[in-house]
Amino acid sequence: MSIQALTEMTRRYGKDPNYVIAAGGNTSYKDADVLYVKASGTTMGDITPEGFVALSRRKLAELFIKSYPKDEKAREAEVLRDALSSRLEGRRAARRWRRCCMRSSRFPSCCTCIPR
Repeated sequence: MSIQALTEMTRRYGKDPNYVIAAGGNTSYKDADVLYVKASGTTMGDITPEGFVALSRRKLAELFIKSYPKDEKAREAEVLRDALSSRLEGRRAARRWRRCCMRSSRFPSCCTCIPR
């Protein structure tokens, strides 16, 4: 699948009220190296390829083997920094993804962007 195919599929389902409520929802696609995630705050029915965040799966996987501080604030700051460093350059939606990740307690699981 390509980012264009993901965009077209997201638009198709995003415009159909039988599949989504209020044009919201999530779509993603992963290949061996990259995870593309629909950014929070983008509308499915009119999304463009720039509405997806491209993330390095290798860098995301490192979050699971790294030891983080026990102090909540320090841990949150470090996890956020590490998660944001997984973004691949050239994606405008990354700022929206950062806001979503800031709501998480350990990993940005609200975006379903961490390979499990």
